[in-house]
Amino acid sequence: LLQSSDVNDLKIIYMFMHGFSNEETCSKLFLSLPTVKYRSSEMFKIAGVKNKKMFIDLIEKFVDPAKLQEYIVNLSNEE
Repeated sequence: LLQSSDVNDLKIIYMFMHGFSNEETCSKLFLSLPTVKYRSSEMFKIAGVKNKKMFIDLIEKFVDPAKLQEYIVNLSNEE
């Protein structure tokens, strides 16, 4: 999931891991609410979960938030 995600998906994941709502996430990332909802629902499908709580629980088992932030910064610098 993470390897096939683009920078915006990774940023959404990072925001969710830090407790941001969909509305806060779209505001911080300058994305529309429908975009955040669509992208997150697609990630939920890929991960095989039904909601944000299940998604975060799954992601936190495998992803260190600090490493994710570092990875996002590196990807952003490449663009």
